[in-house]
Amino acid sequence: MARDWVSDTPPRDAFPRNPGTVEDLHKQCLSLFPMFFEGAKVLVNKGLNNNFQVSHTMTLSSQQPSGYRFGATYVGSTMLSPTEAYPLLLADMDPSGNLNANIIHALSHRIRVKCLAQIQQSKWQSAQITTDYKGDLYTASLTLGNPDLINGTGVMVLHYLRAITRNLSLGSELAYQASPQLPGGHVAVLALAANSAVIVPVNQVVVSSEFLQ
Repeated sequence: MARDWVSDTPPRDAFPRNPGTVEDLHKQCLSLFPMFFEGAKVLVNKGLNNNFQVSHTMTLSSQQPSGYRFGATYVGSTMLSPTEAYPLLLADMDPSGNLNANIIHALSHRIRVKCLAQIQQSKWQSAQITTDYKGDLYTASLTLGNPDLINGTGVMVLHYLRAITRNLSLGSELAYQASPQLPGGHVAVLALAANSAVIVPVNQVVVSSEFLQ
């Protein structure tokens, strides 16, 4: 008589997965706050082909800079997943030449690099580069903001987030800034982060919570 063997190994979905980045937790926390807007905004997007898109934005508001901005987005053809295509280039500019630019690229299946630059009044306002390494159960990130090796100024942020279980992730953030304007010339801040989610398969309800300290 044949016997049905039952494996003691839990299903694959029961194992923890990569928890994402600490930056994603910041975005989720900020999304809880309502975004108020007073004025009018017109946005027109036009896709030129499968990889290139341009946008025209006209804003009239007393709470943020008003005027026209032209934007362009390029999405590469290297697909790492159905929702990830690299390289990704985004930029927008106003008639005065003020520019915001972002470049996101995947050096490998586990490494992502993000570069941000901002030019205001024909001067470099800010520059930032972030590198994410995604392991099977964790993500480690390094961010450098406005680095100046000659004057010894800038900001460095280290992130680490690890999946403890499928529904719980714990991590930390270490921020270090060096500047002559700071007492002692430098300052460091350590923060803790947690992300939890409870999934109810019957009703397909997801209850999630984030904690940043």
